[in-house]
Amino acid sequence: NAAYHGPIVIDEVRTGQKGNSNFGWNAANGEYGDMLEMGIIEPAKVIRCALENSVSVAKTFLLTEAVVIQHWLGEKKKEAKMGELQV
Repeated sequence: NAAYHGPIVIDEVRTGQKGNSNFGWNAANGEYGDMLEMGIIEPAKVIRCALENSVSVAKTFLLTEAVVIQHWLGEKKKEAKMGELQV
């Protein structure tokens, strides 16, 4: 909450975009403009965060002794009796 009225900010951003998908609102100083030029959105930081999160997930899978997943068996699942499912 930056002490601004949300619907007004949203309306200003919608009307100000006009083909510029980077247009937005800087809550730190209350200005509207291109978020890439103002330094709010940094593509390198987004990529770095995505890479860090994916490495974290991979590390969890590698260090876990067992992982439970949902696997589609198709029609075999309906026909199989207890203990007969072999993947």
